[in-house]
This record gives sequence, C-alpha cells and structure tokens, in this order.
Amino acid sequence: MKLLAISSIAWTLFWCGCQTMPADYLRDPRPDGATGIWAGQWLIYGDELETGGGLLLFPSDENQTIDLVFRHPNDPERGNVIHYSWNGEEVAGQYTFSGVSFTVASNWRAYDITPPKDLSAGGYTKISFDVWGDLSEGTKVEFWGGRRSATTGRLKLDNDDGWVHLDIPLRENDLKKVREFFVIVFQFAEPSGHSEPGQGGTVYVDNIRYEK
Repeated sequence: MKLLAISSIAWTLFWCGCQTMPADYLRDPRPDGATGIWAGQWLIYGDELETGGGLLLFPSDENQTIDLVFRHPNDPERGNVIHYSWNGEEVAGQYTFSGVSFTVASNWRAYDITPPKDLSAGGYTKISFDVWGDLSEGTKVEFWGGRRSATTGRLKLDNDDGWVHLDIPLRENDLKKVREFFVIVFQFAEPSGHSEPGQGGTVYVDNIRYEK
C-alpha cells in the first residue's frame, strides 16, 4: 500500500507538469519490439538502451543523475552499465522518494500522446536484470516492470555484495498495455520524529531483459 501511495504521488506530479523534466534521451530507436522474435527474450538494456523509447526522471530531475554508458570502477570489463544516483536531498519539494522510468515515449512531451505497447505476443514471464548498489541508512530501492502494478522487487543492497541477479515475475495482463518498460525507485524511510533528508544511494543496473 505504501508503494502504491508513493507511486500515485509521483505520477500526479508528473501529469500536472509541476516540474521541468530533464533532457530527452533516445537510444537505438526501433518501431516496435518485444514480439517474441528474439529467441524468447527482448533486451531492454545491454550496453545501451534498446527500447526505442526514452527515460523520465520523476517527480523532477533535482538532486538525481543517470548515466547510460557508465563503466563500473570495480568491474570495467563488463562494459557499459546504467548508473543511477540520488543524493537524498529534495526532489520536487520532498525527500522520501525519487525515480527513473524507461518509458515508451521518446521524451516527456510525447508521453501523453504515445500509446502503450502490447507486449503479450512475446509470452514473457519475467524481467531479469543484474544490480549492484550502495544505499545509505534508511534508503531502499524498488524495481517495477510492465505495468506499474506489476510485481515489485524490493531489497537493501550492500556495496560489498557485488552484482546481484533479480527477476520480476510478470503475468500476461501486465504486458498488454505497457507504458513503463522498467522503473527504478529510491525510497527513504524518514526516522520517527525527524524531518531531515537522508543521503540517498546509487545503483548500477545491467542486462535488463524480458524473458519467457
């Protein structure tokens, strides 16, 4: 319930256009995708974003950064990975969450007019990906897939753990009207009786795939 409330706030801010969105991103555009023709899997991100869409930082781009061609200093041989970071300070007037969505739209201005994609023809049952993170005390990270209501992976990472492989289970209904291919959300649990920001966190994500 807490996650749904947070996501509702985030998307309300987004729809209202209360904040300026970041520069548009578009990598390797494709007219469609995820129709089952890639041997049972669809690559969302390898060394670059493969969706044909773009990404949005929400509820604004304040105090958070993303790099799609980052080389992890402890694993440079892996190649490019996603580097997403939040410093814990205010994002659109609050510091309890921040997020990035890999969306069907090529940029934020096109979000309203870009129709969702039906990915059900691919028969995908999960989204698999690798993650490495370093989170401050009280900060957790969530990953969503398919529709925003799809199953969420939640964990607290330790930088000493190295790469962790995760799967997000998907149902066919999660794939019929997809606007968000993949979403990363930082959440900060404000200490009781205090109103000070946390210190945020950093995650590195790689090999994001829809799989059967």
